[in-house]
Amino acid sequence: MSFLLTAVLCLPALQAEQEPSTPQSQETQRPAPLPIPRAGVLRRGSRRIVVDGSLQDWPALPPVGLDDVRQVSGTSFGAFRSLDDLAGKVFLVWDDEDLYVAAQVLDDWHVKLAKDAPRQNEIPPADSLLLTFDPLRDTRAMGFDPGRGEDAEFWLAEVDGQEGRIVRWDRFRGVARFAEGGGGKVAHDVERRITTYEARIPWREILPAGRKAEPGAILDMQIVLSDHDEPTDPIPQTRIGWNFGMGPRIDPGLFGSILLLDVDAGDPAVAKLGIPDLPAAADGPDLPFPDEAYWIGLKARIDRTQPTIVDPRTPDVAFAGGKERHDVFGELEQRLAEHPRVDFLEFQARIHRRMNRECAGLAMTGLPYFWDHVLEGLVRRVGAEAGRDGIRIFRMPQGGHLVQSPQATFAIDPAGYRIDHALSDQVDFVLCTRPLEVTERQDQLAARMAAARPPKPVFTHVAVHLPGMDVREIPIVAPGQTYDSHGLVIRPLVQQDAEGLVTQSCGYHVRWPDGTDLVVTGTELLEEFVRVEDRVELMLLSVRHPRARIVGQRLDAGLTILDDALECAFAAGPSGRTTLAQTYELQQGLLPRRSLLLGPGEQFELAR
Repeated sequence: MSFLLTAVLCLPALQAEQEPSTPQSQETQRPAPLPIPRAGVLRRGSRRIVVDGSLQDWPALPPVGLDDVRQVSGTSFGAFRSLDDLAGKVFLVWDDEDLYVAAQVLDDWHVKLAKDAPRQNEIPPADSLLLTFDPLRDTRAMGFDPGRGEDAEFWLAEVDGQEGRIVRWDRFRGVARFAEGGGGKVAHDVERRITTYEARIPWREILPAGRKAEPGAILDMQIVLSDHDEPTDPIPQTRIGWNFGMGPRIDPGLFGSILLLDVDAGDPAVAKLGIPDLPAAADGPDLPFPDEAYWIGLKARIDRTQPTIVDPRTPDVAFAGGKERHDVFGELEQRLAEHPRVDFLEFQARIHRRMNRECAGLAMTGLPYFWDHVLEGLVRRVGAEAGRDGIRIFRMPQGGHLVQSPQATFAIDPAGYRIDHALSDQVDFVLCTRPLEVTERQDQLAARMAAARPPKPVFTHVAVHLPGMDVREIPIVAPGQTYDSHGLVIRPLVQQDAEGLVTQSCGYHVRWPDGTDLVVTGTELLEEFVRVEDRVELMLLSVRHPRARIVGQRLDAGLTILDDALECAFAAGPSGRTTLAQTYELQQGLLPRRSLLLGPGEQFELAR
């Protein structure tokens, strides 16, 4: 289908007074899919453009529209009411050296990033424009897709002390730097509620080495605007993107395309031009990364092995469960290590803000597909085990654990896509050890539990923003207090300094009516902080704890189950992920004490 340039050219402008359209209710009508977007980019010609946040020096151009409700992601809990909340128009021109980008965004409240703003998440909490380019047009999906190797991504926001600089992300390799040359500017008109983004990006930052911009060149591209409207929330509540999975394939990795035209932006003949049909990106029958059958098979291979306790009789910790278990865990470890870190963090943020269409697309491939597949099987097993005696520990697919007993079923740091649907009816309460970490949060599950009648408790020692709730309404556990839930006594292990400030991570001590004890360490709990009259039968020990070996030895539990193992990177640098080799090393260091490593979806039953 040919896409005609508009015949009525206008200066780049977005009127705040225009009547916004309203989103259609999904209950009454399913929106029709959007075609894969594409646009022509005209030459700058002799017109001089100064990147200063004003578009008065720009030529009259047809806009790239971000103004359709089907492009919006994150509409729950009143975060998005209409396009008056968030909509935009983007303009592009090019010359031999640079690509010029401008965006005018209608946003009811603009959020910039202060120089001293806390960086709780790696992705900065500010309204922003994100531009992703795929020069070879070979990206097929988010996650570990080798086609992303040459992709370039640029983040532009209003940041104090960062005037004129654009962040260049290489999320495939997990590094970031400032783009060399070019520059950017963000300006906000308070009265008109319009934010203007303007940037000049050198082609040498966008294109692979040796390739130049030329007429007829086609690049795949994604444009995303992120909107932060809640000052206590470090996660964007709403995003709008050029193509967010409403095309023939629900996949955020499916980009639009731009065609460089050899036409001066000031040429009157522009109105008569049309863009010819663009050739499709190279696409074969097989994805260049593991497909669904691989991930299903990987889980089946894990199921063929058995969780095995490491004790003094174990000749080799790494092979405690046999060679097949060692090999399949090693393979899973490779997949976890190669998954792009920023993708993983963004996936969690999308989950927490119920950006369901994006999440559904992400869960179609790679590790998110594996986690979703494992979750389905785990829910069936938990249901089948309901009503039995004994205490069972289930390892959640992405992270965290589920504890099932006759008295109560509860979750500890459950994480991942669709856990709110899977667990809200299953669990009686939730224990949170690191409520500020985006990879350890469970906002949607907590919101569902708060809405239950009667509400189900979510234990947290730090207030966090939950969608649709006032942060002041979230109950906080008090140091030194105990709580009773379904006959279980819960003692939060909250450490404070001399000024009364708590650590970011806390622990928990849970006691059953028969005296069985469970201690959850989190990542900062000091060993002398736990005082249990009798020996602890069970401990969840985080492999991320800097004193994990000492804590494990001092508490001397009957069985230590390792927590936070076999997971993706949660932060940059060598300390941002614990490897499988380090996990085995910890088990060796805990001897002669018994320890156990559970794989995703596996369970262990405590003998009583």
